[in-house]
Amino acid sequence: MPMGAIRRRIVSYAIRLARSLVPFSRESSSRRAIHKEVRALRWYLSRKIVAINLIVVLVMVLLVQMRVVFQLPATIQGAFCWTLVGTLAWMTMSLVLPQTTKHDLWYVIYSCILMLYLLPMNSSTRSTTRVAPLLFTLFRLPAILTVDRIYLVFFSNLPFLAVISWRAAVEDFDLSYGGRTAAVGMECLHMAVLVALAVALQDYLAGRVELEMESCNTATQLTAASSLLQLTCDAVVELDGDLRLTKHSKELAAMLLRDTSASLKGVRFIDLVAGSDTAAALSKLTNFRSRSCSSVISGASEGMGAHAFHTRLVDSCATKLQTEVLQVMYTKRDGSTCHLVGLRDFTDTKPYTGVTSQTTGFESEADASADSLSFGPQGSEASQVPVQHGRGTLFLEIDVDGLQITAASSSLVDLVGAPTSEVFPAAQTIQLLERIHSDGRMRLERGERPPAKVFSYDEMPAQLRATSTESIWGTMQVLQAQSGLNVLMAFQVSPTSPAFTPRHSRSLGSRSPWMQSPCSSVRGMHRPDTASAVKRQFSL
Repeated sequence: MPMGAIRRRIVSYAIRLARSLVPFSRESSSRRAIHKEVRALRWYLSRKIVAINLIVVLVMVLLVQMRVVFQLPATIQGAFCWTLVGTLAWMTMSLVLPQTTKHDLWYVIYSCILMLYLLPMNSSTRSTTRVAPLLFTLFRLPAILTVDRIYLVFFSNLPFLAVISWRAAVEDFDLSYGGRTAAVGMECLHMAVLVALAVALQDYLAGRVELEMESCNTATQLTAASSLLQLTCDAVVELDGDLRLTKHSKELAAMLLRDTSASLKGVRFIDLVAGSDTAAALSKLTNFRSRSCSSVISGASEGMGAHAFHTRLVDSCATKLQTEVLQVMYTKRDGSTCHLVGLRDFTDTKPYTGVTSQTTGFESEADASADSLSFGPQGSEASQVPVQHGRGTLFLEIDVDGLQITAASSSLVDLVGAPTSEVFPAAQTIQLLERIHSDGRMRLERGERPPAKVFSYDEMPAQLRATSTESIWGTMQVLQAQSGLNVLMAFQVSPTSPAFTPRHSRSLGSRSPWMQSPCSSVRGMHRPDTASAVKRQFSL
């Protein structure tokens, strides 16, 4: 190892030793927090050490008592036995009163008790060379986990060196064990190992606590970002390194008019994007990941990056939703890359970010105000249908919260109060109504106006009479009522359906008086409260 590296390592250890002498009041708040967590971790480990040492001392005391009971010759001195009893009492008190191990004074007293085993009254000159390594391995080495200040490890082990040096000077050590020099050198080695391990352990525990605190801070930041995205977006999903959903999202399933019971876990996010926008969206995701990863490596970032772009998602009705993608990329502890993605449909509103469209093929504002839906056999190719209505147009007002018809044209008066599922047997229709209603309610909660988006549909199944199911086409949009948000449907019966004969009015082929002007259609609607129906304003 180069001398420069050795010098830097020595200086680093000296700085750590100096920090252990600094009072808490002079430390920074982050250092105090780390120090507090390290002490808590030491106390947890000290509980384990005390329990293990207590068991070892208890076994030794039981062995001594068994030799006395069976009248076997004694192998240790009587003072050694009483020292074992004192050690057992001290360890028992530490286990019963665990708060005592939180203080460094416990380590000092414990070291003094262990030092008694090396005195001449407890061990002979020959047995000292065997007792010293045993004390070091079983008791002195594990005890450094309990001390907080490194300098106490050095000063608390000086008495061991002093006792061994004194006995080596006045007693004759057996040359078979290396003599006096080996005994003193072994004790010096013990003290050096204890101090070095104490410094290394302090560094390891501080690094581990700091890493856990950074992980907690990252988790907190991720939670805050997720909460913010959930507050501003229609759906929030998490993508793995392959841009696949890590778990199912009910919000995204409702946004795309999919069955909420069918899991989206493992679905590639790119598969939800419109075909013409797939390449651009994939490029934005992957290029952002590359730039973020390189900035993290160069130190320009803290491991998390934010990004926004626009694309289009396709729902189950082949409707293209202009979507704003708000993305946060982060790296897990195992090194895997994840993306926290917020999705917001901004078809009827302006996007939050000022970025320009990153994809091609966006419709103009006039074209984006009306979506074309198809319920026919070729639903994947939505056909454009007219959104203007004239003769034969019927109206239904639907309470989505209560899932029932609240108002209807005079020719459909019997449908008032009927459940929505009976009138529209297709589950896809109910999901579309819930989505339109949910989107309007979210915009009201944000203080915005209800969306002016008009949905066009074709060949939608509807049971307008009990005998058969009709096929209808028309438009639907959000309606502001005194009771809340409802959905207004304006439609006509498809020519391919059986002839529809109203139950309580003239046939649709004749021109009703209330169809002479667009505004008169409001008066033609029938509901229990006719006066309130007349006052309501509909805007198609």
